[in-house]
Amino acid sequence: MPTHLIVGLLSLVLGAVPTWFWQANAYSARIAAMEKEQAEQTATAIKKALDDTLTLQRKKDAALKAAEVRAAALRAAAAGAAAESDSLRAQLSEARVQLSSATCSSVVKYADTLNQLFDQCQTRLGALARAADGHALDARTLTESWPKQ
Repeated sequence: MPTHLIVGLLSLVLGAVPTWFWQANAYSARIAAMEKEQAEQTATAIKKALDDTLTLQRKKDAALKAAEVRAAALRAAAAGAAAESDSLRAQLSEARVQLSSATCSSVVKYADTLNQLFDQCQTRLGALARAADGHALDARTLTESWPKQ
């Protein structure tokens, strides 16, 4: 092989090698920039997801706390209703005692029947009120804690 051909090929190779290295470095830099951008986007998405999770957690906690306050108020109202009911029962029992000294036995039977009927009504109404309060409390808690867009 003639030397001028070898020198030409050698010059061509020596000229192409730096270009090849430069191009390889340019592509590596572009890939690194793309990887950096992807990492930044991933970090931003993770931060947003964490912020959203914390917001929803706080909202749920606030709804549960409000539900606890409402439940305490409902228990206090139920206790007040029970006290009122006990007061009425005491009044009826007192009336029964007073009526027992009356001469008419039908009045005594009337008061006794009234007491029994009142006890049944109070028991059933109390159970119904507790069930309704529990349902209302659950529904409101669910509504308040449900995520909104």
